[in-house]
Amino acid sequence: MLVRHGRLAGTAVAPAGTDPVPVVASLRAAGEVVEPPALPAPAALVAETELVARWLEQDGVRLVELEGTWASPLHGAAGLVQRLRLPASTDELDHLLDDALAPTTWDAVDAGGLDSRPQVEVEVETGRALASGGAAAQPSP
Repeated sequence: MLVRHGRLAGTAVAPAGTDPVPVVASLRAAGEVVEPPALPAPAALVAETELVARWLEQDGVRLVELEGTWASPLHGAAGLVQRLRLPASTDELDHLLDDALAPTTWDAVDAGGLDSRPQVEVEVETGRALASGGAAAQPSP
């Protein structure tokens, strides 16, 4: 089996007791050319990659040649479950929002939080930025 970027690119069988290297060489030469994927899109469907991985993990399958590394995440996408789940209650939602909206720099904390920053308004007619109170805002250095 020839796999390129997670996609099945060709198959061949080396009879038991024979040298598999010539079979692998001819398979590599005749196999489908699979361009590297434009991330984050994969080169193959997830179902195809799962079938290939399942076959490679069977008893009796021998990996003859590998370019690069063969790796799988220890827990797959299980780590994202906590981040993607919906809050169980409105209290939990409030807590998540408080965390998300908390000041992100020590300067903001020292200044009294994000709400203490000067408010900026924009004049509709001119597009000119005004500081709170209607005075023209000074450009940032």
